[in-house]
Amino acid sequence: MEVLLSDVLSQCHAGKKTGALFVVARNSRHLVRFYFDGGEVYSLAHGLLRGSDCLDLLEDVDYSTAVFFERINPPLVSSRNMPGTSDIIEALRSSGRTIEVNTSSNVEPVDRAPWSDMAAA
Repeated sequence: MEVLLSDVLSQCHAGKKTGALFVVARNSRHLVRFYFDGGEVYSLAHGLLRGSDCLDLLEDVDYSTAVFFERINPPLVSSRNMPGTSDIIEALRSSGRTIEVNTSSNVEPVDRAPWSDMAAA
């Protein structure tokens, strides 16, 4: 099922998730990694880029799939110059970038993926 990446981030934010969302980029060999702590994007990375350095790139990446790992601790130090979670979500929403999610994935045995509820929509 294809969904907006911004909607997945919104659900992590609203659900106060702690963990990591790893997103496969079709046109890059690096994963885009969003680390959440209590629903807030605490750290963001893509290859060697960190924090706000990733933002312009996020709107240009062609995404493939994503996996959320519940309760993965974010890096000890947050990304520098991180914009707010709402700002990140809005930037991605305006780009219209989508990802393919597997709602039957059993990657996270402890909890449901943030986008599980989207299957019913």
